[in-house]
Amino acid sequence: MSIERVMCSWEEHMDEAVKNEVRNSLRPLSGRAKKSRAALWADELGCSIDTIYRWSRNGGISARKRRSDRGVRRSAVSEEAKKAMFSLSVRYGMSASEVIAHALAHGWIAQPIHVGTFNAWRRQAGISDRQLTKPGKIPGASYRNRLKDQPHRRFEAERSNEIHQIDLTELKPYFVQDGENVVGFEVDLGPNREKNGYPRLQLVALVDDHSRCLYAEVGRRKDTDAWMDFCIRAWEKVDDGLYGVPDILYGDKDGSPRATRFQEFAGDMGVEYIPHQPGNSAAKGKVESGAIKYLKGRLSRLLMVLYDQGQPVSIDEANEHLQKIVEEKNTRPHSVTGEVPLDRFRRGLKSVRLLPDEEKLLIYYYEAHTRRVLADLTVRLNGVQYQLPRHEPFLSLVGQRIDVRSSTHPARSQHLIVVIDQESHIIDAVQAAPDKAGNIRSLPTSDRERHIAAAYETDIGDFDPVRMYEQEPDTVTPIPIPAPEPEMTKIEVKTRLLREGRRALIGQVDDMFSGRDKISLSEYRELTGT
Repeated sequence: MSIERVMCSWEEHMDEAVKNEVRNSLRPLSGRAKKSRAALWADELGCSIDTIYRWSRNGGISARKRRSDRGVRRSAVSEEAKKAMFSLSVRYGMSASEVIAHALAHGWIAQPIHVGTFNAWRRQAGISDRQLTKPGKIPGASYRNRLKDQPHRRFEAERSNEIHQIDLTELKPYFVQDGENVVGFEVDLGPNREKNGYPRLQLVALVDDHSRCLYAEVGRRKDTDAWMDFCIRAWEKVDDGLYGVPDILYGDKDGSPRATRFQEFAGDMGVEYIPHQPGNSAAKGKVESGAIKYLKGRLSRLLMVLYDQGQPVSIDEANEHLQKIVEEKNTRPHSVTGEVPLDRFRRGLKSVRLLPDEEKLLIYYYEAHTRRVLADLTVRLNGVQYQLPRHEPFLSLVGQRIDVRSSTHPARSQHLIVVIDQESHIIDAVQAAPDKAGNIRSLPTSDRERHIAAAYETDIGDFDPVRMYEQEPDTVTPIPIPAPEPEMTKIEVKTRLLREGRRALIGQVDDMFSGRDKISLSEYRELTGT
């Protein structure tokens, strides 16, 4: 009999009252006290401390009974039936319920199984929907170990210009000042930073998969035109660097490379753009780690030093510094191949496909629009007015919507291509032509307009309308309040009369103070006649 079966039999015969007593004694304890009490119970009952903890875990002992078929497979499904069910799920995209119904109908399984059981089998085999769509994301695995169970191998293109890896990153602390090409630095990276509306400095890098030869630029834009400009400059003919059109361009699932104009440009150049699967950024590690991370670190440190020294750096100067770093990396032996990337790139060139001339490349900068032709044969687009010729077939287009194409390239920004019956006509942006008479009709001035003009021309002196609404200061003179008249007591009156030699008036003082304590100074003067 196995140890597990002996332990299960011992626990089944254990009295529930003893288990409840163990649970109640451990419930109020924690830490070392709980561990010491559990050790005492383990010695007394002859079991391990883990068993005592298991009894008291989650608020009490589980009342569920053990299944009689515990550890035994309850659905008898052969391995051949499993493989057939997996094939239906992977090859034909059938859901779990559809696979189970199909297996029951064809006798692959004797009894139905739960959908969760079949999905669990798929997860164990590594062929669940999530594992198939995102091979780098393994449920339950840690971030560092997500790719450990996936088959990986070092890959390298067999020749130069077979695969180019491309990536873009944002130098967040650095912004481009509005209306200028001066690179600024901002320490605060919070959501409410002062320069939040300014464009950030963008770093784009391209690496040849075979030779590790790279090309990089910094700029202020990351739209479709910026991607096409970068690829054209990276692939044009040079003597001391990367050049030539690749067969495959490998990068992220960004919006600009997947735009229609960029896809048309890449397709006409014979380039297939392949985005890597999400969650598997290591697939383009040559440009992620070997180019972007390296160039971003060195360029950021250089811009920081120049910023501390108070030297303003323009985008052109930043690109000059970056090209020196790129040239240094292309002419230094690589740590993986042991060869100089530029020399390896030249030796690996079997055949070189160059870009067409500049006139043909300008075609890819045109955007398609639909605009209405106005009565004066003008077309308005992006705030610019274009005058169509005054002859057929343009005269018959008044009031109709036509297909036009505008160029975003600076060399053709003032041109408009009008497509009529699959034929293109180049129209220049000019001022609108006058009417057929060639004169601008002027209406007579109305009485209202004359009155308004006269009101503005009338001289009203030094009138200041602001002073009309200013509050005037309070100029009311306060009424003076007289000071109270001094009063005298009986003793003060008699003393003053004696001092003034008017002893004969002392007899009248008592009559004056009948029922009073004091008299006023005026009453004293009436008494003395002064």
